[in-house]
Amino acid sequence: MAIFHPSPGAWFSFTKRLDNQNLPVNELKSKFYKEQLLFENFVSSQVSQQYLQNNSAQLNNQLHQAGKRYGKQEILSAVFNPLNGPIETISGGETQILITLKEAVTVDTGSGIPFIDVNNDQLGGGSASTARYTYYESTGLQMRFAFDLPASPNNSGVVAANVIAADISLVGAITTNTLDGMTGAVNSNNVTFTAAQGTGGTGFQNVKTDTRTNGAGDGLDTITFLTSASAATYSPGQTLTSTAGNIFDGTGAITLTIDSNILTVDTLSMAGTAVNLNGATVVNEDGATTDLTYTSTSTRGSIPD
Repeated sequence: MAIFHPSPGAWFSFTKRLDNQNLPVNELKSKFYKEQLLFENFVSSQVSQQYLQNNSAQLNNQLHQAGKRYGKQEILSAVFNPLNGPIETISGGETQILITLKEAVTVDTGSGIPFIDVNNDQLGGGSASTARYTYYESTGLQMRFAFDLPASPNNSGVVAANVIAADISLVGAITTNTLDGMTGAVNSNNVTFTAAQGTGGTGFQNVKTDTRTNGAGDGLDTITFLTSASAATYSPGQTLTSTAGNIFDGTGAITLTIDSNILTVDTLSMAGTAVNLNGATVVNEDGATTDLTYTSTSTRGSIPD
C-alpha cells in the first residue's frame, strides 16, 4: 500500500506554511520540489492501482480473434512529470506530461502531432488561459508531451508569477531601513511606495499601502499592499521605496525588495483536459486503436525564477 503524501499546494501558500517561513530560499525550493514529487508519485500509484482493481475482470475477458486481441485500452495515469520542478517563469524551460498505458503503443504522427491544452488559472498574470503540451515521444508504456516556456526577463510570459495580491503583508520584504524619529504606533493609509527596476524586469508601477509605525518610531511593523497605480508586472529584484515624511513624520526612508515570497503564481491543471490526436493515430501491439481518455487532477505550479 502506497504511503500517503499530501500536496504541497501552490508555491505562494507553501512559502507561508509555518514550518517553511524561516527557511532559506534554496532550501525552500528543494523542499517544495521533494514534496511535489512525493505527492504526484502517490497520485500516480493510486490511479494505477484503482484501474487494475476496477478492470482486471474486463481485461481477462477481452475478445480474441485469430489469436489477436481487439478493443481499446485505457490510460493508467496522466500526470505532470514528477521529476520536473515548478515552471520557472523568468528563465523558462521544459516541463512534461507523462501518460502511462497498460500496453506499449505506436504513434503515427504522419497526419498530425497530438497535444494537450492544459488549463492555466492565470492568478500570477500569465498571458494565456492554456499551455499546450505537444507529443514528442513514446517510450515503452509511456507517452510524453512537452511544453517549452520561453525565457521571459520581465516575468510576463504565457505562464507567469508577476502579481502582488491585495492585502498581502510586505514587511518580510524590507531590505533597507533608515527610518528614525517617527511618532510610534501610528497608522497611515494609502502610503505611496515608489517602484524601481533594481535587478528585476520592467513593467512595474508605484504601489499604495497601509502602514503602521512601530513603538520605537524607527521602523514599520505593518505594510499592507493595496494596489498598484495601474496594471503592472512585478518580478524579483525590483524595489519599492518610501520616505518617513511620506509615511507620517521623522527622517530616513525604507526600501522593500520584491522576492518570490510575495508574488502570486500561475498554476497549471490537467483537470478536465484531454489528448487531441490532431490527425495522429495511436494503436497497440495488436493494431487495436488506443483510447486516450483519462481523468487527472495533476497540477504544476510556477515560480518566478
